[in-house]
Amino acid sequence: MKKAFITVVVASILAISGSCAFSETAGTPNIEELLRLAPRISLAEKNISTFEIKGTLDIERIQLRFIVSGKQPDRHALRILDPRDGMPILVGAGNSFMFYDPVASEVLLGNAMPQFVFKMDPADHNVKIGFGVYLPEEDKEKKDVNKPEILLVDIRSLMASADQGVEIRKKEGNRFLVEGKTKRGGKIVAYVTPSRREGAYRRIELYKSDINATKPFLVLDKIVLNQPLPEERFAFSEKKLLASVPDIRRVSDHVTIKTAVSLGTFYQALVTRFVLADPGSQDLKPIVEKMVKHVIDWEQVKKKDTAIAPILKAIFQDLAVEPSKP
Repeated sequence: MKKAFITVVVASILAISGSCAFSETAGTPNIEELLRLAPRISLAEKNISTFEIKGTLDIERIQLRFIVSGKQPDRHALRILDPRDGMPILVGAGNSFMFYDPVASEVLLGNAMPQFVFKMDPADHNVKIGFGVYLPEEDKEKKDVNKPEILLVDIRSLMASADQGVEIRKKEGNRFLVEGKTKRGGKIVAYVTPSRREGAYRRIELYKSDINATKPFLVLDKIVLNQPLPEERFAFSEKKLLASVPDIRRVSDHVTIKTAVSLGTFYQALVTRFVLADPGSQDLKPIVEKMVKHVIDWEQVKKKDTAIAPILKAIFQDLAVEPSKP
């Protein structure tokens, strides 16, 4: 079984630098003081016992909702949802995953770990977002290969190398808004509350370099560190899935995840649900049919999706989509 790791390269990056520690006794903090509070969120960081980050990514009309959770010493979970109704598309917890394929009208179960990486690559100054599932055994077979991050949301790297004008705007109470332009003309907006118990950075927004961009293409709208998390976050009942879902298939360890849960199948799953929900998106049907290489019976797909959606949402009801507000 091989790694299936979906990577989205984003050309809008903010580069900012700072070197001062935040002073509680100071009045309005300066840029350096606020940027020093930007966290590198991973269980590899000794000062982080738990974390949960929720966000939304908009990829050219297609949106997805993600929830990334971690708990020391080695508990990981990833949820990818359809933001319109909270339908789970990919759920990874521990060493198991579930993937919903609406085109095939089936649910896949397999043994692999969730992986999610969000960081700024200093080599090419691009934000990179990757998600999927993988087998740690693959890395054991490769010599001189650094162990990859399982779950990483690196806000520190994002905020670490800006060279454009950056501004601070004081909001109510002890809240501040940090805004700046990127080398490529994109924009980042960070909502920072230095005294916040769950972590100073509570929201991040990324905007494309397009001058007409009025909405962020990526939002981290809930960033919570070192707070209790329920054990249910890090496991799901395969027995419950097998008993409740009519069309379910286990992916053999000898079948590559790259084939069963690839970038193509993941993208077509999101596009398919977008088409089913929006009558105005019928122009996307030929794209999906080209990807699967056959004509799709859309009425049948919609009928089966309507039947399976409430079952999966009921099983993963703790993943209900919440409103995203600054």
